[in-house]
Amino acid sequence: MKRKTLLVSFFIFILFIHTACGKKEETDAYSSANIEHIPQAAETVENMNNQNQGILVEKYLKGRELAQTLKYDEIIESDLEPSLHKKIDSFVQSQKSSEQSFYNYLVYLLGSGEYGKIEKELETFEPVFPEVTSDQKKKKNAVILMDGSQSMEETLGNQTKLSSAKKAIIDFAAALPNDESITLLTYENPIEEDEETQKVPACRNIQVAYDHKPYESGEFASSLAEYREGDNTSFTAGLQKAEEILSSYNDEQYENSIYIISDGIDICEDEGEESRSILSNGSEDIHIIGLDVDQEEEAALQQVAAKGTYKTVATEEELQTYIKEEWEQETPEKTFVQEAAISDEEQLSEQKRFDSIKESYDKASIRERDRLLLGVKYIEEQKLLSAEEVKRLEKRVLDQYKSRKEAVWEIRDQKLALMKAKIKENNKMIQEWKDKWQ
Repeated sequence: MKRKTLLVSFFIFILFIHTACGKKEETDAYSSANIEHIPQAAETVENMNNQNQGILVEKYLKGRELAQTLKYDEIIESDLEPSLHKKIDSFVQSQKSSEQSFYNYLVYLLGSGEYGKIEKELETFEPVFPEVTSDQKKKKNAVILMDGSQSMEETLGNQTKLSSAKKAIIDFAAALPNDESITLLTYENPIEEDEETQKVPACRNIQVAYDHKPYESGEFASSLAEYREGDNTSFTAGLQKAEEILSSYNDEQYENSIYIISDGIDICEDEGEESRSILSNGSEDIHIIGLDVDQEEEAALQQVAAKGTYKTVATEEELQTYIKEEWEQETPEKTFVQEAAISDEEQLSEQKRFDSIKESYDKASIRERDRLLLGVKYIEEQKLLSAEEVKRLEKRVLDQYKSRKEAVWEIRDQKLALMKAKIKENNKMIQEWKDKWQ
């Protein structure tokens, strides 16, 4: 029995020795195989951008290196940092340590693997602004409809409504580009007779006072000077004539608009449902100014311009101001220049888009720095290097961080310069268009 007990004790002893040796062999294997193959840490930003992810970062932060701060800090504190301490302890036991070997080892354990893909995004970043070419500019056809009803002889300030309307129309027509076509329609005053000598109401007799062509100051002014007020006015006939003129110009190549200055809607007798149908089917191309109209007339005019623009004015000054600030803003070259110009908001949006990519690089860089400093701190606490060596090691970590920071800011400066160059080129193109139109 005693002999049996001794044999059992002997086997237990042998097993213990074998296990201990196995662990030592495992440590030695780690020392000889892994420690000897620790790569030299990157010295340049270019090489840092191409470095492999640290083995502890890969183990504990794979896919989460840029995670939200709370989750990231939790992983560092509970998992990565304790493992880092054990790795450093094993490293010290395996070989003679030095400032350089410690730095290589810390980067090997804790280096970021995010730089490469983010740096590529930064380098290939191209600011994107709306591309507008002169081929996109549509020519404009403007049909101006002049109310010549008897009520237009009423005063608007110091002048009649008709006189004020004439002046406003001349100013507006003169502001249109030289290559834009204008038609001036008027309600002719005389009562005409047809072939059977039947009288035709004046409000049905729409005449082309200025034929469809670019503005010519003398001829246009003359066509208005000869125009006098009549009796009744029909929007129905006027709108039908305007639409007939514009029907030859398709929307893909032309911007067609109808401009009306009126003090109300006077409908001829017996127009009935036809008038009401046209007046209720407003177009976005109709722009109307009502001259000192009452609520009923204002409602009728607003209905015509329901999808376009409408404004009631009570004075000549209001009329002139509204045409300059609103109607003249509708001219295609002004609208086109506004669309072609790169706005401050568009520039800021692209700058923010770049900065959002840069922020990811900065976060990866800052977090690598802080992880390496955790290692430096432990080395200092365990007195594994002299105070001077620890100081130099810490400085090296901070210097490498600074190099990455400066490099990414240099890329940012380059991209901002590229944005400015694009804006300058865009502004030059716009000025060339302006010079051409003028």
